[in-house]
Amino acid sequence: GSLIFDAYATAGNATITNRSGGSLIFDAYATAGNATITTASGASVKFFGNSTGGNAQFITQGTGYVDFGGSLGPNGDGRITAGSIAGSGIYYIGGGNTLTVGGNNLSTNVSGVIADVDPCGCGPAGPANLEKTGSGTLTLSGVTTYTGTTVVNGGVLQIDGSIVSSSSVTVNSGGALTGIGTVGNTTIASGGILLP
Repeated sequence: GSLIFDAYATAGNATITNRSGGSLIFDAYATAGNATITTASGASVKFFGNSTGGNAQFITQGTGYVDFGGSLGPNGDGRITAGSIAGSGIYYIGGGNTLTVGGNNLSTNVSGVIADVDPCGCGPAGPANLEKTGSGTLTLSGVTTYTGTTVVNGGVLQIDGSIVSSSSVTVNSGGALTGIGTVGNTTIASGGILLP
């Protein structure tokens, strides 16, 4: 079945477990708020119509996925937030969108995939961007395929997998980059840190 948050609705502080075959939809300026949303293998979370992930925790399992690509964010500028992302599933940012992760300051690991767009072509095509904020550590231990930029503005981005598909990596003041994985073209700005 489907659960829909519409017309400025919020998931608040809810704990939502989206089981196989389930579909959780945010539309029309709705937000995931501060919820904890677990998406099981075979389930999906989709964002449309200027909705956003707010400060929520997203956890994916197996073939479960979260698709931000149908939304342009609350300001219509392609900027969408998620408090944290984790798990072995898939995250689709959306072509031209920037997903800002880390506002809830949790440390999490994504062993799955972060990609530009859903294969269904439901969102706009093109490169998608990832931005890390907050004080926590985001570990990417899988092989991501998004092709836009990666920016670390806060906390630690730990690459134990590969983000070579990303066009560039920039670590700004307040951010740090570490890990045993593979990155592409990288710039450490003044105040940014490259950890061993």
